[in-house]
Amino acid sequence: MRERTKGDRVKHEKRATTGGQAVAEESTAAANESVASTSVGGESTGTAVAEAPAPPSDPRQQVEHIREIALKAAKQYPLTAAQATASTLLQLGYDVLGAAMNASEQVATLDKLCQGPTASWEKTTDLGQAWRWANDGHLVVAGQKGAGKGHTTIVLGGPGRRSELLHRDVPLVADGSSGGPGSSACHLGRAFAASDLQMKKVGFYRPKLD
Repeated sequence: MRERTKGDRVKHEKRATTGGQAVAEESTAAANESVASTSVGGESTGTAVAEAPAPPSDPRQQVEHIREIALKAAKQYPLTAAQATASTLLQLGYDVLGAAMNASEQVATLDKLCQGPTASWEKTTDLGQAWRWANDGHLVVAGQKGAGKGHTTIVLGGPGRRSELLHRDVPLVADGSSGGPGSSACHLGRAFAASDLQMKKVGFYRPKLD
């Protein structure tokens, strides 16, 4: 058997290096292709977004994580709940609501995302179900279209508060605009009219699970 010469070793190392570079380039290309652009109504926003977070492995930690982000956003936008909602979703990896949208436009967008076989979100009008979603550590948006701008907010998991008008405990929401001066949270019965909640005019949305 012929002994490998220095030239043979150089050729082998060159081939190995070239192969490694090809693998690296393919991996980079695949990673670039995995960055998605948000699309609403078939039109791309051109914004690169992170993949949506996987369902939480520890619901209690996820509840606190969502609470921290949502309350911070509500404090940052105390008079514009729609902006606080959009900011919360963006920080959690969901770039689906434009910062310039009012709440009615946000609700219309979420409704579209819940439709069809490729729906990426799901909706309920059941308050109890929405609270269970939040307690399980999932992002839950409460929203209602209005004659004006409508209203959206984030449902917080964990203990709620008694609503005398609804005669039941209801979840807290990250809502500075409804919570009063200096507040970044209130119970759901203050964010929406009790009659609208009873008549199921308020929708609750969460990212659809695989």
